[in-house]
Amino acid sequence: MKTIKLLSVLIFFPLLVNAQAVNVPFTYQGELIVNGSPANGTYDMSFDAYDVAAGGPSLLFFGADIHTGVVVTNGIFTVPDVDFGNLAFSSGPDVWIELAVKPTSSASYSTLSPRQKITTAPYAVKADFANNATNATNATNATIATTASDLSISGAIATDVLVYDGTNWTTAGTAIRVRSDGVSVGPQSPLNGDAVALDVNSLDVGSQDDPLRVRQNGAIKFYVDSNGGASVGSWNTPDPDGLRVKGNTTLDSELLVQGKMKQNFASTGLVKYMMYIQCFNNQAAFLREVNNTERTLAGTGLFAENVNINGTCSIAFPDDISSSFWQATATNDNVNATCRISGVSGGKPAMRCETRDASGTLMNATFMLIVY
Repeated sequence: MKTIKLLSVLIFFPLLVNAQAVNVPFTYQGELIVNGSPANGTYDMSFDAYDVAAGGPSLLFFGADIHTGVVVTNGIFTVPDVDFGNLAFSSGPDVWIELAVKPTSSASYSTLSPRQKITTAPYAVKADFANNATNATNATNATIATTASDLSISGAIATDVLVYDGTNWTTAGTAIRVRSDGVSVGPQSPLNGDAVALDVNSLDVGSQDDPLRVRQNGAIKFYVDSNGGASVGSWNTPDPDGLRVKGNTTLDSELLVQGKMKQNFASTGLVKYMMYIQCFNNQAAFLREVNNTERTLAGTGLFAENVNINGTCSIAFPDDISSSFWQATATNDNVNATCRISGVSGGKPAMRCETRDASGTLMNATFMLIVY
């Protein structure tokens, strides 16, 4: 049975007089014993790094550092460019190196044990990562700073956000402010002492730029238009200073509408027209009417037409109501009111309504008509 041992190890990190961070690659030198005798020949060597003496996951995200054709003479070998990358030395004060070797002609590696510990002293001369920097008066080059307790920029004040312009760090000024109680974005929006989670301000009303957009998977789900309106669920332009919502909307409380509620005529769910009608011979007229559609009634012909018959009148609408629902109710308990689609007025199906007494005789009367 072949046994392979590593008797001694020397690890050399490059030492620079300007005491910059320890960098890799580094030199690994050791003595290899095979079956009790110093090894000779060429070997392939695999170097891995761990933060524990046994077990645990590798610290090398891209796999072990493998070197082939390493010459071993009388057991002594040197690998001048072992490269673990910066991350191998960033996780803690100690790192263990695990070495696996095989003759170059062999197919499988033998992992040597125990792992070799690198103490903090060799690589404390250089530090690629400063996990905690209490104060840094001048930092000409900083690759990564995990925690910086104090970072001073000339002219910066509390709540300022720093912006990197490719050369220098500067403040974003009043364009972005961050406080413990909120964030403000946009010119002249420094929160003004108000506690808000997010305050977005734009001075470009009337331009082609939208002050705010929120996307999901690239699709706009909410935006504020330059006309002052807002759209939810789509990028459809809202009315100026209005709100446009796409999709079903659920209200968990009451809805108070301080104005007229209207509906697209092709949609259902709301009352479209409500009318109080006088159905008299030669005197058919609307006494009151409500239009809840987006149609403008002026000049379109929502009116009662005389048909020169007692208790009979014809009503023309600005839309085709043949697929709508309606209900006619007489205002007198002894009168029945009925309406049906009959004929055409202004290119649209017209509605003919009749009012009759209990015996079925046509009579002049008033009634209420609701169209859904």
